Amino acid sequence: MHTPRFPGRSVMAVSCVLLSAAAWAQGPLAPTDGPEPVMKSLDQIEPRTPVSSLPFVIPRPGSYYLTGNLHFTAATGHAITIQASNVTLDLNGFTLSSAAAVTGDGVHVVDGYRNHHIRNGGITGTTVVTVTTTPTFSATAVEGGFRNGIIARDACQATDLTLIGCRSIGFVSTGGSLCENLNLSHHGFVGASGGTSPSIIRNSTASRNATIGIGGFDSVQGCSATYNGNHGLAGATVVNSYARFNLVGISGDSIQNCSVRESDTVGILGGTVSQCRSVSNGGAGIRAGVISDCQATDNKEDGFKLNRGATIRNSQASRNVGSGISADHGCTVVDNSCSENGAGITATIGCTVRGNTCLLNTGHGISAGSENQIKGNTCDKNGTGASVGAGIHTTGGDNRIEANACTENDRGLHMTNSGSLILRNTCASNTVVNYDIAASNRVGPIVTAPVSPAISGSTGGAGVGSENPW
Repeated sequence: MHTPRFPGRSVMAVSCVLLSAAAWAQGPLAPTDGPEPVMKSLDQIEPRTPVSSLPFVIPRPGSYYLTGNLHFTAATGHAITIQASNVTLDLNGFTLSSAAAVTGDGVHVVDGYRNHHIRNGGITGTTVVTVTTTPTFSATAVEGGFRNGIIARDACQATDLTLIGCRSIGFVSTGGSLCENLNLSHHGFVGASGGTSPSIIRNSTASRNATIGIGGFDSVQGCSATYNGNHGLAGATVVNSYARFNLVGISGDSIQNCSVRESDTVGILGGTVSQCRSVSNGGAGIRAGVISDCQATDNKEDGFKLNRGATIRNSQASRNVGSGISADHGCTVVDNSCSENGAGITATIGCTVRGNTCLLNTGHGISAGSENQIKGNTCDKNGTGASVGAGIHTTGGDNRIEANACTENDRGLHMTNSGSLILRNTCASNTVVNYDIAASNRVGPIVTAPVSPAISGSTGGAGVGSENPW
């Protein structure tokens, strides 16, 4: 008897035939309506009101947008006036421009209203600022067009805007502002001013403003400033920012990870400054109260200038015309490097100078007044200029000068006054004299150690030539 190999096939085929027949038996289907929309339009998500002519008044909360480039010509009044809180104004990629005779603002928020977002476009006047760096630094403005680009109140956001050529300020807020991606240039006074705290500006540029590029913000982050007539960037905190060709590069209470070049006067002026670099400025590179991990190079005055009672640590000063580090009364100068400056470290009164390296400076490696503690420093090859330079030079009394190494300077230790304690120092190979110490100082034994033979093992050495090795 023959058995089929795939008995299920015949059953499946019958089922398919029956299903096909049943489907045909239903007849034609009536067409249905089209599918319902599954996405909302922009106006359904955020109903928006067009702004297509000027002047324009925004009287109520909501979202508004420019329909094209708009030009304002009225000699008085503002182009857009906001008389409500909770307003979004989208310039929509267009520019709000003004004639030279205009004296009002581009966008003016009436006092008492808050919480606005102005974004995505340009506001321009006709003011032109010229900044010259030679023979003297100066900034002049030929004014025209909007007085201010944006006058905002509390809690304003300004993003992705180009603000150019206003008579006074590009952006100004009474406080609580957040600004991002602003381009601020050719304003007759200030590029942007943040008002009272909290206020933040990020990733913005300021150039050729008659006074300050960016100022008055609690936090300035990732910004740059060039060719401004006064401070390039100024804020309570300034981080990750850059300034060049300003009267003063960057100023603030706390400045971190910033770079400044070629300011007319001071490069960085701050309270606490860390991880910053200041190069080729007309005055001091960095002037502050607390400085750490910084570099000051090729400045026309001092590399670092310390306020009274200031501290500097782990920083490098090189090729500055004045001192690498200039310390006022009561400063702490620890673990720094000063090379090829006019002088290495200059301390006045009551300073602690410890663990520094001063190399190849034109004048003295360390120069101090009175009542200082100078300990554990290395001073090598100083006095490279025409005058005689010492590794350590003091002009006053009551100093403690201890455990320093002075080699290959013109003089090793040079003390011109009395009353200091001098001990445990090492001076060798200085070209004029190793020790030049005035009378009436307290000086520990100065010994010349004999030369030892070669040593191999656990014993040896010829001693230091005295029974009192300090």
